[in-house]
Amino acid sequence: MERRLARLAMAMVIVFAGSLFLPLQNITLENSGVNLDTNKNSSCVICINELMPNADGSDQGIFPQGEWVELFNTGSSSVSLEGWTIVDIGGWTHPINENTWVGFSDLPTPYLIEPGAYVVIAENEIGTLRLNNGGETVYLKDSQNSVVHEITTGQAGNGVSKISSGSNGEWVDSEQPTPGAENSAGEPVDEPDPPTPNDLTRIMMVPNGAEVTGLHVNSIGNLFVSAMHPNDPYKATIGVVNEFDWNNLPDTFSELPSTSSQTDIWHGIRTSVGTYQVLLQSGDSLSSGELAGGIYAADDGALLFTSEKPDFNVFVPTNSEGTEGYLYSTWESRPAGVSQLHLEWNEMSSEWNTIGGKMLDLSGINGGWVLCFGSLSPWGTPLLSEELYFANTVDWNNPNYNYHQDQLELEDYLGYYPNPYDYGWIIEIENADSANPLLERIYPLGRFSHENAQVMPDRKTVYLSDDEQATVLFKFIADSVGDLHSGTLYAAKVNQDSGTNAATTGFDVTWIELGHSNSAQITSWINQFDGIDTTDFVNGQNSYITDQEINDWAEHRLNDDLDGDGNVGFASDNRVAFLESRKAAAALGATAEWNKMEGVVFNENSPEYLYMAMSDIRNEMTDSSGDIRLSENRCGIIYSLEVNEQWDVTRIEPVEAGGSYSSGQCEVNRIAGPDNLAVLNDGSLLIAEDTGKHQNNMLWHWKPPAPASDWNNQYDVKFTRIMPGEVPNRDNDWFELTNTGDEKVSLRGWTIERIRSTTPWISTFNELEIPAGGSVVFSENPSNLLSDGGISALDGNVLMNNMPWLVDSGSSLQLKSPDGTVIDTVVYGGGDADVEGWNGAAISVPGDGTPGLILMRGTGCGDNPDTDTGADWEYRWIRIGASTFCDGGTITTESSSSVTASIGPDSGFNDLLGWINEAETSIHLHVYQFMSPDLTTALLNAISRGVSVTILLEDGILDGSSTKNNQKGHAQILHDAGATVLWMEDPSVISSPYTYIHSKVAVRDSESVWISSGNWKDTSIPPDGIGNREWSVFINSASFANLVLSRMSWDENTNHLHISPHSSRHAPTFDWEMETPIHDGQTTPVTTYSGSQEMKLMTCPDDCVNGIISMIDSADTSIELSLQYLDLDWYWGFGDNPIIEALYQAGQRGVQIRLLLNGFYADSDDEIRDAVNLFNTNWNATEGLDVTARIMAYSDTITKLHNKGAIIDGESVLVGSMNWGSNAALRNREMGVLIHNPELTLEYLQSFNEDWNRLDSTTDSDGDLLPDKWEIEHGLNRHSAAVLGTALSEQSLDSDEDGLNNLNEYLLGGDPSDNDTDDDCILDGDEPAFAQSVMRAASAAMNSSDVDDNGIPDGIQFGCDEEEIDDDNNGQGNSTIDDGNKDPDEDNGGGIINVRDDPLSTPGAKFLLGLTVIAGVSLIGAGLSMIRKPRTRTESILIDDSGYRFDDADAEQAILKGTRFDSESEDTREWTEGRDDGVHGKIVLDGFGFETLDRDQVQFLLDKGMSIEELRDEHGEDEV
Repeated sequence: MERRLARLAMAMVIVFAGSLFLPLQNITLENSGVNLDTNKNSSCVICINELMPNADGSDQGIFPQGEWVELFNTGSSSVSLEGWTIVDIGGWTHPINENTWVGFSDLPTPYLIEPGAYVVIAENEIGTLRLNNGGETVYLKDSQNSVVHEITTGQAGNGVSKISSGSNGEWVDSEQPTPGAENSAGEPVDEPDPPTPNDLTRIMMVPNGAEVTGLHVNSIGNLFVSAMHPNDPYKATIGVVNEFDWNNLPDTFSELPSTSSQTDIWHGIRTSVGTYQVLLQSGDSLSSGELAGGIYAADDGALLFTSEKPDFNVFVPTNSEGTEGYLYSTWESRPAGVSQLHLEWNEMSSEWNTIGGKMLDLSGINGGWVLCFGSLSPWGTPLLSEELYFANTVDWNNPNYNYHQDQLELEDYLGYYPNPYDYGWIIEIENADSANPLLERIYPLGRFSHENAQVMPDRKTVYLSDDEQATVLFKFIADSVGDLHSGTLYAAKVNQDSGTNAATTGFDVTWIELGHSNSAQITSWINQFDGIDTTDFVNGQNSYITDQEINDWAEHRLNDDLDGDGNVGFASDNRVAFLESRKAAAALGATAEWNKMEGVVFNENSPEYLYMAMSDIRNEMTDSSGDIRLSENRCGIIYSLEVNEQWDVTRIEPVEAGGSYSSGQCEVNRIAGPDNLAVLNDGSLLIAEDTGKHQNNMLWHWKPPAPASDWNNQYDVKFTRIMPGEVPNRDNDWFELTNTGDEKVSLRGWTIERIRSTTPWISTFNELEIPAGGSVVFSENPSNLLSDGGISALDGNVLMNNMPWLVDSGSSLQLKSPDGTVIDTVVYGGGDADVEGWNGAAISVPGDGTPGLILMRGTGCGDNPDTDTGADWEYRWIRIGASTFCDGGTITTESSSSVTASIGPDSGFNDLLGWINEAETSIHLHVYQFMSPDLTTALLNAISRGVSVTILLEDGILDGSSTKNNQKGHAQILHDAGATVLWMEDPSVISSPYTYIHSKVAVRDSESVWISSGNWKDTSIPPDGIGNREWSVFINSASFANLVLSRMSWDENTNHLHISPHSSRHAPTFDWEMETPIHDGQTTPVTTYSGSQEMKLMTCPDDCVNGIISMIDSADTSIELSLQYLDLDWYWGFGDNPIIEALYQAGQRGVQIRLLLNGFYADSDDEIRDAVNLFNTNWNATEGLDVTARIMAYSDTITKLHNKGAIIDGESVLVGSMNWGSNAALRNREMGVLIHNPELTLEYLQSFNEDWNRLDSTTDSDGDLLPDKWEIEHGLNRHSAAVLGTALSEQSLDSDEDGLNNLNEYLLGGDPSDNDTDDDCILDGDEPAFAQSVMRAASAAMNSSDVDDNGIPDGIQFGCDEEEIDDDNNGQGNSTIDDGNKDPDEDNGGGIINVRDDPLSTPGAKFLLGLTVIAGVSLIGAGLSMIRKPRTRTESILIDDSGYRFDDADAEQAILKGTRFDSESEDTREWTEGRDDGVHGKIVLDGFGFETLDRDQVQFLLDKGMSIEELRDEHGEDEV
């Protein structure tokens, strides 16, 4: 059975892979433990089980996007949902039909939901599933419109589903949406938060509900920062961090704990550095008599409202020291406000004194609209940004528009209905260093939702960010230095890199010119829309610039028919470019897909990069279409925009990404919702948050990658392991770097470049040292990697500016020193192999590839070959969850240790039972099959004595369902008794790291170890002493037991995806009962060998290949192998079989090798005798090596050779579970031990010699159909079927020249060295014909002188004279010499009757005799031909040429050539006409119906020319 493991492995992988793609339909779960709502309709059979009211993305998306409701059938029978609906409290009715039912087309029966099954009903762009995000009541109604189930939910977070709490009927946030599956927990798992990355430091937190706004560092190093719209009782606050110089940062500074409380200080704003001084709060009285944040009407000065939204801060000094000046702050409301505070620095108190303050009058520019962030121009004027959240100007004067109240507020402020084109611009404050500044809009910078305008040091180039959904990045170049009122506006078009990971995917940038204009011209265009109000709104029409006008303008610019109406539009001017800038950019092909683009900032003291924040990566950025096709990052990204010497930008790269997102929250120790930014003088960055995804918004300091380190020009750092394919949804792909040198290496400034078709993706190292001989693993999610695979890693996004994206399908990675030298390269899968540092083809990824496949350099244990080729990486692979024990396993046990040989079937059971009975504290057992009633009983007895039992079993044993059920039964009994029962199985999301847990190992009381080749079942460890040949060993040593336990503990870790505790799904069928134990429980003492032992523990797949090879290489004189099988092929990996190569090299050294193989599968597995022939014919007979292979003969007590052992030089013995093939060595979990002890080894050698020398009547080592015993008796070669130097086989020889070859001699019971075995004067070759003539069996005639018992010797009856073949007569016989001179007259008889001495002397009689002889010869020929054709037997299932199956494999019927058993002959299935009956597919073509002839005899006669009809007529059977 085990012999077939490798052959079935691939089939199992295919079945598993296929299961991954089963359609989502009625998914039935046993023991689902679903918590259902009990507050209403608790008796529902079909119940609402989960719903998504606030989808992550568009609510009207196609599933899995959009809103959905999950139903569950709690009943015991199927229910049809045809005609059912889902209705909300607002009256929206959503049908349950083929368009809304996810997986409807895959249902066996339409509309039917099975018991225990889930159904997902999705919005799917139907438009009628309108679940309210703020809370909703939902009704499930049947086809009669009756309410089946009613539930009520509360506020729903984005992307967070709602489930029933079960206990009180409350619907709560799920930990994770699970549409179509059992609900996840309603409360998040309380796991420690991942630490803050090294490049981030939390420096401020604000009260609940507040945004961090207004970042501005003045010339003396103070940081102005505000808290916008906090929750009560806190007030919106404008303040400054003093006593810390933000222009001269220390190397490190303290971090504010995420657990800090807003109640620690009265204003709720906490900082880790300096002191926070409150300068102004919303509603404070100003010296002007106004209120801070007060918005006063332009016409009558009345207070309209007080804003709680202070945003941008900028300090304009009025002296050269920067100690006095004006602080301008924008108030982000509709209409907006600007406050001016006159401040003076107090050196004594280290605080700012407020001299005066007022709200600026904005009526001169028709008020402001949502004044957001801003900047300070190089010439010292504040630039304020109007964030126009109004993409569709058509609705500006629509009185029914949802947010029309905003326009009415502005109308109240102005005293007249506003012109929309007056808003959405950059506003400059001139004369800002005076008490009475001037405000002016700068129109050529474009109209859109301005977040910020950043003027570059050339005083002409301006970068502008657009904050809304589906927005554009803009650039402006002024005509004149320092004058932004005339110039050209551009929009960015991006080309995304390959890949979709938002944290690692960048963009190339080109710029599209929109148009040139100036403020005067644009003002004239704006004025044309004055005087329009709501009375001018006509539904379906537009009072402003229409989409058609925008299209016509774009067609005119491009000279192209964009809308396909057959005409190219015309525009007389560029008003579209400046009044509808975002739509104009999109029409010309710019990228209008950014989502929530926040501030774009720059610092001329660190001029390498602009930085831009994107607070939420989704919507158009993640819809898999257009220019941007990223995966979502709900927590945001910071991008760098490298600036060239012309102040141009051509590249956008992510440099800092938000962490994981779950249940509406982002990781607390990573950024979330980055908004306004500030670049400090050292190039570091302040990042302010505006998000509901942290409980409190935070202010972060980000430190960019460190500059390059000095490099010693030594090529000592290498890629050593890499896992490109993460465990699905775990973000735990990883790679490893190893310092192979003798000195530590600093990687500061080193890079990893991922080669792409465009420019390389570059990841730069921060401060990192790898010690000599040390290794570092880098992953995006170290905690998940540790949990899933037990691999300790560091966060790649912390140690580098970004974690390299490891492409599943293949990639090329280069490790480069700071000067650009390629230190090491790795290319795998589909990566580009034509790169520096690599030779030849990429590494071939084995098996089913990713996910979870780990590529390793060498063995993964430090050998690290370095030829820059795929061969360095093609020695061994593992999967995540597999161990990598590299300690070698060599140990010298303590002097008090002892070892005991145990050889089955003789003593295996006795020895193991006694060992179990001595357990006092614990037993750990790992075994492939576990189903021995006696041994299970022994473990139950141990548990009752207080022994802790842990057992690990294989879930997928290769056997029938009854055997698997039996194993589950034994496991269940132990589990119920208190044992810890674990199962190794295939995880649902990846392949298991091991094909099977195939070990046979146990540890007792942490001081004694049992290792064996045998499973815990009655054939391997038989209580009656009849079973397999197995080798076991007991090692009593605490040090060795601890070494083995270090391996076992890895496999007992239930955090691994492939290890599961025993559960109800592992239970046997209800009718299972354990068989009654048969042993009486009595045991006999064992022989032990005491003293310190030299031994080596081998663990597959970690080190057993090297262990076996080194063991073979150590042999000086002899190797004995007692094996179930020896694979000649190397199924899993590349290159020649290293074990076979090692054996061959040993033979060439003169080592004597004896190979004993199991013959149980020899008739069905050609490779067993192929191994025999390799040893005996190729290596021994041809090359003269002293190697011999045999198949073990059986005995009354030994039924099969199941062993896997080896003996080296008669002094060392290997005992273990490892079959000698690549699947065991490279894919199974196996364990064995090599013990250097001559006394112990002698016991195994004696057993081996017994097996080697034993003979039986059937075992045939060389496969020539002549049993070994018969060949030895007759002086033939039992080890090889071939006759060297000829094309003949030994079975075909006829050495005694009697007309019978050796095979027929054996089949008929003849003596191949005696031409007349029974000395009856009939040659052995004539015996079959004679037997046919007297109607007797040929084998009987071969060994009988009177086979028909008629009293006449066969020789006389045959017609031979015994003396004629007497060698003494030289072949002349015993005849009388006649000289021919007879007397013709001589009377020979006399009397009446003449009786002749020779009755056949007459011509007539001789003629009759001739006819008889001819007939006899014909019969002899026919009989001999039938006898000489040997019978064969197959265990395959017969399938004839018409596809008919004959499951009785032993049926004595014929199979014609051309069936599936004969691959070399013509396939009868290809015939268009039958040979005998003219009808294709008739069973008569297959020769059935000849009960006295076997299939080979029928085929043989057909080959001689007989037809089916002739056979039927001659043998008289009826046609079948």
